[in-house]
Amino acid sequence: MSANEVIKAYLVRNGIKQNFVAERANIPPELFRRSIDGKRKIPADEFVRICTVLSLDIEDFRKATETA
Repeated sequence: MSANEVIKAYLVRNGIKQNFVAERANIPPELFRRSIDGKRKIPADEFVRICTVLSLDIEDFRKATETA
């Protein structure tokens, strides 16, 4: 599972709106949408901000990769 898929699944599973994350992470909503849809690579600085907003850490991504 790729990083964008982990983030997207987390949003769906927890009922979190994309615009909420985009706003809190200071990312234009369209760029955020394209990123989590896999149409745009997530720059490292945005990735860190997204993870901060969602309280995700590297272990969340490691676990998703192991179960994929």
